[in-house]
Amino acid sequence: MAGLILAAALLVVLMVSMIGTARAHDGLAHAPGDLTLWNAWALDPLVLGLMGISGFLYWRGARRAGAREALFAAGMACLFLALVWPLDVLGERHFSAHMAQHLLLMNVAAPLLVLGAPLSAMLRALPLAWRRLAARLVPRPALVTAALLHLIALWAWHVPSAIALALQSDAVHIAMHATLLAAALYFWTAVLRPREGRYWAPIAALLLTLKVTGMACIVLMIQPGSLYPVYGNAADEQLGWGIMMIVGTASYLGAAVALAAAWLARLDATYT
Repeated sequence: MAGLILAAALLVVLMVSMIGTARAHDGLAHAPGDLTLWNAWALDPLVLGLMGISGFLYWRGARRAGAREALFAAGMACLFLALVWPLDVLGERHFSAHMAQHLLLMNVAAPLLVLGAPLSAMLRALPLAWRRLAARLVPRPALVTAALLHLIALWAWHVPSAIALALQSDAVHIAMHATLLAAALYFWTAVLRPREGRYWAPIAALLLTLKVTGMACIVLMIQPGSLYPVYGNAADEQLGWGIMMIVGTASYLGAAVALAAAWLARLDATYT
């Protein structure tokens, strides 16, 4: 019953969004002087539809309401903040909001969703034949590949020309968010689910990603002038890189510390 209520509510929201005029790239974000926090809604039917389907399958397949379900719900809330309200629209005017949006997607929502174990729950919501097919098709993430894809997706989409193109085209904008989130989910799955208790490899991957990201942010934060003509605000850009340096490195370091603690606990249990 709860699943049906959720599905109905999401369908109503989706229908309202489809007949609305609040698409971020078609009006509000480009209208001069009328943007506030309260009207910064990006009611994209595609985004709402995918979030609704994912949420419905997860809650239908979840066996109980526990810690994993709470983590998944927190991840979905972060996706809402990043893609629906308010950061998607604010990110078209402010580089700092743009960076906060990407951090929510890649460094907060993605690990929370992975910790919520969505794949196992969603598979339980599907017919048995579909489950078997999905189990064969879904690959186990390779750590080195996942780390490289994570860094490539992050920095390729922050080339000035790429950001300018994403702000001009809905299709490119959607592709940017989809690839950033997909790469992050792949990375955090590989990192947070180490192979046979081999903790050293994901810890090394996290620390390497932290170092590369932190150094790049420092260089970009102190470079003179504005790097993105589409924004044209050097102070706002410095704020954006500062946010990324603090939040991004904190997420990688926090995950590395948590894995190290789990590793030590496992060793302690083995030798005592």
